[in-house]
Amino acid sequence: MGRGSLKASVEGIKKAKKALSYHGLTQKALGEELGISRATISNFFNHRNVDRWVFNEICHKLNLNWQEIFEKPEVNYSNDWVVSLNNAGENPFQTAGTLPCNAPSYIQRECDRKIEKYIKNENLISIIGDYEIGKSSLLMQVCQMQPNDSQTWKNCFIDFTDMRTDNSRLFINKFFARLGFDEMESWDVLATDFNQQPMLLCIDEFGALEPEIAKFFIPKIFKLTTSAKANIRIVVCLREKIDDFFRRIQIHHPKYIRNWKCIVVESFKKEEALQLFGLLPEPVAEITFQHYQSIVNFSSLQPRLLQSLCYSLFEAAKQGQTQIELIDIIQNPDSYQ
Repeated sequence: MGRGSLKASVEGIKKAKKALSYHGLTQKALGEELGISRATISNFFNHRNVDRWVFNEICHKLNLNWQEIFEKPEVNYSNDWVVSLNNAGENPFQTAGTLPCNAPSYIQRECDRKIEKYIKNENLISIIGDYEIGKSSLLMQVCQMQPNDSQTWKNCFIDFTDMRTDNSRLFINKFFARLGFDEMESWDVLATDFNQQPMLLCIDEFGALEPEIAKFFIPKIFKLTTSAKANIRIVVCLREKIDDFFRRIQIHHPKYIRNWKCIVVESFKKEEALQLFGLLPEPVAEITFQHYQSIVNFSSLQPRLLQSLCYSLFEAAKQGQTQIELIDIIQNPDSYQ
Protein backbone atom coordinates (compact mmCIF):
# COMPACT_ATOMS: atom_id res chain seq x y z
CA MET A 1 0.00 0.00 0.00
CA GLY A 2 1.34 3.44 -0.91
CA ARG A 3 2.22 6.13 1.58
CA GLY A 4 1.04 9.10 -0.44
CA SER A 5 2.02 10.71 -3.71
CA LEU A 6 4.04 13.70 -4.86
CA LYS A 7 4.04 15.85 -7.98
CA ALA A 8 7.01 17.66 -9.45
CA SER A 9 6.73 21.42 -9.78
CA VAL A 10 7.15 23.10 -13.17
CA GLU A 11 10.59 24.30 -12.09
CA GLY A 12 11.36 20.85 -10.68
CA ILE A 13 10.51 19.20 -14.00
CA LYS A 14 12.91 21.56 -15.76
CA LYS A 15 15.67 20.53 -13.35
CA ALA A 16 14.83 16.84 -13.80
CA LYS A 17 14.92 17.08 -17.60
CA LYS A 18 18.24 18.88 -17.43
CA ALA A 19 19.60 16.15 -15.10
CA LEU A 20 18.24 13.45 -17.41
CA SER A 21 20.15 14.96 -20.32
CA TYR A 22 23.28 15.41 -18.21
CA HIS A 23 23.29 11.69 -17.36
CA GLY A 24 22.72 10.73 -20.99
CA LEU A 25 19.35 9.10 -20.29
CA THR A 26 15.98 9.05 -21.94
CA GLN A 27 12.73 8.65 -20.02
CA LYS A 28 12.49 5.10 -21.36
CA ALA A 29 16.03 4.26 -20.26
CA LEU A 30 15.44 5.80 -16.82
CA GLY A 31 12.36 3.63 -16.35
CA GLU A 32 14.23 0.50 -17.40
CA GLU A 33 17.11 1.18 -14.98
CA LEU A 34 14.72 1.79 -12.09
CA GLY A 35 12.25 -0.96 -13.00
CA ILE A 36 9.44 1.59 -13.24
CA SER A 37 6.89 1.61 -16.04
CA ARG A 38 7.26 4.11 -18.87
CA ALA A 39 3.78 5.47 -18.11
CA THR A 40 4.76 6.26 -14.52
CA ILE A 41 7.98 7.96 -15.62
CA SER A 42 5.91 9.98 -18.09
CA ASN A 43 3.56 11.03 -15.28
CA PHE A 44 6.52 12.39 -13.32
CA PHE A 45 7.74 14.50 -16.24
CA ASN A 46 4.23 15.68 -17.12
CA HIS A 47 3.30 17.30 -13.82
CA ARG A 48 1.20 14.39 -12.52
CA ASN A 49 1.19 12.66 -9.12
CA VAL A 50 3.33 9.56 -8.70
CA ASP A 51 3.82 7.34 -5.67
CA ARG A 52 6.20 8.86 -3.17
CA TRP A 53 8.72 6.02 -3.44
CA VAL A 54 8.78 6.45 -7.23
CA PHE A 55 9.36 10.19 -6.83
CA ASN A 56 12.26 9.54 -4.45
CA GLU A 57 13.80 6.88 -6.73
CA ILE A 58 13.76 9.19 -9.76
CA CYS A 59 15.29 12.08 -7.82
CA HIS A 60 17.96 9.83 -6.30
CA LYS A 61 18.90 8.43 -9.71
CA LEU A 62 19.22 11.93 -11.14
CA ASN A 63 21.14 13.23 -8.09
CA LEU A 64 18.38 15.69 -7.26
CA ASN A 65 17.14 16.81 -3.85
CA TRP A 66 13.52 15.69 -3.95
CA GLN A 67 12.51 18.46 -1.54
CA GLU A 68 13.55 20.97 -4.19
CA ILE A 69 11.61 19.17 -6.91
CA PHE A 70 8.15 18.45 -5.50
CA GLU A 71 5.35 20.97 -5.81
CA LYS A 72 4.00 22.56 -2.68
CA PRO A 73 0.34 23.56 -2.91
CA GLU A 74 -0.25 27.28 -3.01
CA VAL A 75 -1.15 28.73 0.36
CA ASN A 76 -2.70 32.10 1.14
CA TYR A 77 -0.49 33.64 3.82
CA SER A 78 -2.22 37.02 3.75
CA ASN A 79 -3.95 36.58 7.09
CA ASP A 80 -1.33 34.91 9.24
CA TRP A 81 -1.98 34.54 12.94
CA VAL A 82 -0.39 32.91 15.95
CA VAL A 83 -1.99 29.87 17.53
CA SER A 84 -2.02 30.35 21.28
CA LEU A 85 -2.78 27.34 23.47
CA ASN A 86 -3.16 27.90 27.15
CA ASN A 87 -3.30 24.79 29.32
CA ALA A 88 -3.21 22.58 26.22
CA GLY A 89 -2.36 19.58 28.32
CA GLU A 90 -0.53 16.46 27.24
CA ASN A 91 -0.11 15.65 23.58
CA PRO A 92 -2.71 12.91 22.85
CA PHE A 93 -0.95 11.68 19.70
CA GLN A 94 1.78 9.09 19.30
CA THR A 95 4.54 8.98 16.69
CA ALA A 96 5.35 5.25 16.82
CA GLY A 97 4.39 1.96 18.42
CA THR A 98 1.17 0.37 19.56
CA LEU A 99 -1.49 2.67 20.98
CA PRO A 100 -2.45 1.64 24.53
CA CYS A 101 -6.03 0.54 25.11
CA ASN A 102 -6.96 3.88 26.68
CA ALA A 103 -5.24 6.09 24.09
CA PRO A 104 -7.36 9.20 23.50
CA SER A 105 -6.25 9.29 19.85
CA TYR A 106 -7.43 5.77 19.05
CA ILE A 107 -10.11 6.05 16.35
CA GLN A 108 -12.56 3.22 15.84
CA ARG A 109 -12.92 1.88 12.31
CA GLU A 110 -14.96 -0.70 10.46
CA CYS A 111 -12.53 -3.38 11.69
CA ASP A 112 -13.47 -2.53 15.30
CA ARG A 113 -17.14 -3.04 14.54
CA LYS A 114 -16.47 -6.35 12.81
CA ILE A 115 -14.40 -7.77 15.64
CA GLU A 116 -17.02 -6.78 18.22
CA LYS A 117 -19.42 -8.93 16.22
CA TYR A 118 -17.07 -11.90 15.68
CA ILE A 119 -15.78 -12.04 19.25
CA LYS A 120 -19.20 -13.11 20.53
CA ASN A 121 -19.26 -16.48 18.78
CA GLU A 122 -16.09 -17.15 16.78
CA ASN A 123 -13.20 -19.06 18.35
CA LEU A 124 -10.46 -18.16 15.87
CA ILE A 125 -10.01 -14.64 14.50
CA SER A 126 -7.10 -13.27 12.47
CA ILE A 127 -6.33 -9.56 12.12
CA ILE A 128 -4.29 -8.83 9.00
CA GLY A 129 -2.96 -5.68 7.34
CA ASP A 130 0.10 -3.81 6.19
CA TYR A 131 2.98 -2.71 8.39
CA GLU A 132 2.07 0.12 10.80
CA ILE A 133 -1.57 0.08 9.75
CA GLY A 134 -2.83 -0.36 13.34
CA LYS A 135 -3.22 -4.13 13.79
CA SER A 136 -1.53 -4.25 17.20
CA SER A 137 -3.46 -1.20 18.41
CA LEU A 138 -6.70 -2.94 17.44
CA LEU A 139 -5.54 -6.07 19.25
CA MET A 140 -4.97 -4.01 22.40
CA GLN A 141 -8.59 -2.86 22.17
CA VAL A 142 -9.76 -6.47 21.72
CA CYS A 143 -7.87 -7.53 24.83
CA GLN A 144 -10.20 -5.34 26.92
CA MET A 145 -13.37 -6.93 25.56
CA GLN A 146 -15.69 -9.42 27.18
CA PRO A 147 -17.11 -11.80 24.54
CA ASN A 148 -20.37 -12.12 26.47
CA ASP A 149 -21.98 -10.73 29.58
CA SER A 150 -22.90 -14.04 31.16
CA GLN A 151 -19.33 -14.87 32.22
CA THR A 152 -16.21 -13.00 33.32
CA TRP A 153 -13.44 -13.64 30.85
CA LYS A 154 -9.74 -13.71 31.63
CA ASN A 155 -7.84 -11.67 29.04
CA CYS A 156 -4.25 -12.42 28.08
CA PHE A 157 -2.01 -10.51 25.62
CA ILE A 158 1.11 -12.24 24.23
CA ASP A 159 3.61 -10.78 21.75
CA PHE A 160 5.44 -13.57 19.94
CA THR A 161 8.38 -11.27 19.15
CA ASP A 162 9.18 -11.44 22.88
CA MET A 163 9.36 -15.24 22.80
CA ARG A 164 11.79 -17.84 21.50
CA THR A 165 9.82 -18.97 18.47
CA ASP A 166 12.79 -21.10 17.34
CA ASN A 167 13.05 -23.25 20.49
CA SER A 168 10.03 -25.40 21.29
CA ARG A 169 10.81 -26.08 24.96
CA LEU A 170 11.52 -22.44 25.82
CA PHE A 171 8.57 -21.29 23.76
CA ILE A 172 6.02 -23.60 25.40
CA ASN A 173 7.34 -22.87 28.91
CA LYS A 174 6.98 -19.14 28.37
CA PHE A 175 3.59 -19.56 26.70
CA PHE A 176 2.19 -21.32 29.78
CA ALA A 177 3.84 -18.73 32.04
CA ARG A 178 2.11 -15.93 30.12
CA LEU A 179 -1.18 -17.72 30.69
CA GLY A 180 -0.55 -17.59 34.44
CA PHE A 181 0.87 -21.06 35.12
CA ASP A 182 4.01 -21.34 37.25
CA GLU A 183 4.96 -24.56 35.49
CA MET A 184 4.08 -26.05 32.14
CA GLU A 185 0.82 -27.96 32.50
CA SER A 186 -0.67 -30.47 30.10
CA TRP A 187 -2.88 -29.11 27.34
CA ASP A 188 -5.81 -31.08 28.79
CA VAL A 189 -5.37 -29.23 32.09
CA LEU A 190 -5.38 -26.00 30.13
CA ALA A 191 -8.69 -26.90 28.49
CA THR A 192 -10.17 -27.77 31.90
CA ASP A 193 -8.98 -24.45 33.28
CA PHE A 194 -10.61 -22.56 30.40
CA ASN A 195 -13.90 -24.36 31.02
CA GLN A 196 -13.80 -23.00 34.56
CA GLN A 197 -12.43 -19.57 33.64
CA PRO A 198 -13.10 -18.49 30.01
CA MET A 199 -10.07 -17.09 28.20
CA LEU A 200 -9.68 -14.39 25.56
CA LEU A 201 -6.18 -14.93 24.19
CA CYS A 202 -4.71 -12.14 22.03
CA ILE A 203 -1.48 -12.97 20.18
CA ASP A 204 0.53 -10.28 18.42
CA GLU A 205 3.04 -11.09 15.65
CA PHE A 206 1.59 -14.57 15.17
CA GLY A 207 3.52 -14.77 11.90
CA ALA A 208 6.80 -14.91 13.86
CA LEU A 209 6.20 -18.60 14.57
CA GLU A 210 8.89 -20.80 13.07
CA PRO A 211 7.61 -23.83 11.10
CA GLU A 212 8.86 -26.48 13.52
CA ILE A 213 7.13 -24.89 16.52
CA ALA A 214 4.03 -24.01 14.49
CA LYS A 215 3.53 -27.65 13.47
CA PHE A 216 3.30 -28.53 17.16
CA PHE A 217 1.58 -25.41 18.48
CA ILE A 218 -1.20 -24.94 15.89
CA PRO A 219 -2.79 -28.39 16.45
CA LYS A 220 -2.69 -27.80 20.21
CA ILE A 221 -4.55 -24.50 20.11
CA PHE A 222 -6.99 -25.96 17.59
CA LYS A 223 -7.72 -28.76 20.04
CA LEU A 224 -8.32 -26.15 22.75
CA THR A 225 -10.99 -24.50 20.61
CA THR A 226 -12.81 -27.83 20.27
CA SER A 227 -12.50 -29.02 23.88
CA ALA A 228 -13.30 -25.63 25.43
CA LYS A 229 -15.30 -24.25 22.50
CA ALA A 230 -17.67 -21.90 24.29
CA ASN A 231 -15.00 -20.65 26.67
CA ILE A 232 -12.07 -19.64 24.51
CA ARG A 233 -11.41 -16.98 21.89
CA ILE A 234 -8.05 -16.71 20.12
CA VAL A 235 -7.35 -13.52 18.21
CA VAL A 236 -4.05 -13.19 16.33
CA CYS A 237 -2.27 -10.45 14.36
CA LEU A 238 -0.16 -11.05 11.29
CA ARG A 239 0.63 -9.32 8.02
CA GLU A 240 -0.30 -12.10 5.62
CA LYS A 241 -3.57 -13.92 5.05
CA ILE A 242 -4.03 -16.85 7.39
CA ASP A 243 -4.06 -19.41 4.56
CA ASP A 244 -0.82 -17.92 3.16
CA PHE A 245 0.69 -18.16 6.63
CA PHE A 246 -0.23 -21.83 7.00
CA ARG A 247 1.12 -22.53 3.53
CA ARG A 248 4.41 -20.84 4.47
CA ILE A 249 4.83 -22.90 7.63
CA GLN A 250 3.81 -26.04 5.73
CA ILE A 251 0.58 -26.82 7.56
CA HIS A 252 -1.86 -28.07 4.95
CA HIS A 253 -4.68 -29.84 6.78
CA PRO A 254 -7.87 -27.89 5.99
CA LYS A 255 -9.31 -28.32 9.49
CA TYR A 256 -6.67 -25.94 10.86
CA ILE A 257 -7.40 -23.30 8.23
CA ARG A 258 -11.11 -23.19 7.50
CA ASN A 259 -12.47 -21.98 10.85
CA TRP A 260 -10.64 -18.65 10.98
CA LYS A 261 -12.56 -15.41 10.60
CA CYS A 262 -10.44 -12.73 8.97
CA ILE A 263 -10.53 -8.99 9.65
CA VAL A 264 -8.55 -6.67 7.37
CA VAL A 265 -7.24 -3.43 8.88
CA GLU A 266 -7.13 -0.65 6.29
CA SER A 267 -6.19 3.02 6.16
CA PHE A 268 -8.57 5.59 7.57
CA LYS A 269 -11.61 6.65 5.65
CA LYS A 270 -12.15 10.40 5.37
CA GLU A 271 -14.57 10.62 8.29
CA GLU A 272 -12.14 8.69 10.52
CA ALA A 273 -9.23 10.97 9.59
CA LEU A 274 -11.36 14.03 10.31
CA GLN A 275 -12.28 12.56 13.67
CA LEU A 276 -8.55 12.27 14.47
CA PHE A 277 -7.93 15.87 13.36
CA GLY A 278 -10.81 16.91 15.59
CA LEU A 279 -8.67 16.01 18.61
CA LEU A 280 -6.35 18.90 17.74
CA PRO A 281 -7.07 22.31 19.25
CA GLU A 282 -9.85 23.94 17.25
CA PRO A 283 -7.79 26.47 15.23
CA VAL A 284 -5.24 23.77 14.31
CA ALA A 285 -7.97 21.28 13.38
CA GLU A 286 -9.45 23.91 11.07
CA ILE A 287 -6.10 24.16 9.23
CA THR A 288 -6.04 20.39 8.69
CA PHE A 289 -9.58 20.49 7.31
CA GLN A 290 -8.57 23.21 4.86
CA HIS A 291 -5.49 21.27 3.72
CA TYR A 292 -7.07 17.84 3.79
CA GLN A 293 -6.12 16.92 0.21
CA SER A 294 -2.45 17.71 0.82
CA ILE A 295 -2.54 15.46 3.87
CA VAL A 296 -4.09 12.67 1.78
CA ASN A 297 -1.36 13.06 -0.83
CA PHE A 298 1.42 12.79 1.75
CA SER A 299 -0.09 10.04 3.93
CA SER A 300 -2.72 8.05 2.01
CA LEU A 301 -4.53 8.35 5.38
CA GLN A 302 -2.23 5.73 6.90
CA PRO A 303 -2.94 5.95 10.66
CA ARG A 304 0.65 6.02 11.94
CA LEU A 305 1.61 8.77 9.50
CA LEU A 306 -1.40 10.84 10.55
CA GLN A 307 -0.55 10.33 14.22
CA SER A 308 2.96 11.69 13.52
CA LEU A 309 1.59 14.73 11.70
CA CYS A 310 -0.92 15.51 14.44
CA TYR A 311 1.76 15.09 17.11
CA SER A 312 3.97 17.64 15.32
CA LEU A 313 1.09 20.07 14.83
CA PHE A 314 0.08 19.83 18.48
CA GLU A 315 3.63 20.47 19.67
CA ALA A 316 4.07 23.38 17.25
CA ALA A 317 0.83 24.96 18.41
CA LYS A 318 1.91 24.67 22.05
CA GLN A 319 5.07 26.57 21.13
CA GLY A 320 3.01 29.39 19.65
CA GLN A 321 3.89 28.84 16.01
CA THR A 322 1.98 30.78 13.39
CA GLN A 323 -0.56 29.64 10.84
CA ILE A 324 2.13 29.81 8.16
CA GLU A 325 4.43 27.60 10.20
CA LEU A 326 1.67 25.08 10.85
CA ILE A 327 0.81 24.92 7.15
CA ASP A 328 4.50 24.41 6.38
CA ILE A 329 4.45 21.41 8.72
CA ILE A 330 1.56 19.93 6.75
CA GLN A 331 3.42 20.50 3.47
CA ASN A 332 6.65 18.92 4.75
CA PRO A 333 6.83 15.17 4.01
CA ASP A 334 9.13 14.66 6.98
CA SER A 335 6.23 15.56 9.30
CA TYR A 336 4.66 12.20 8.48
CA GLN A 337 7.64 10.07 9.49
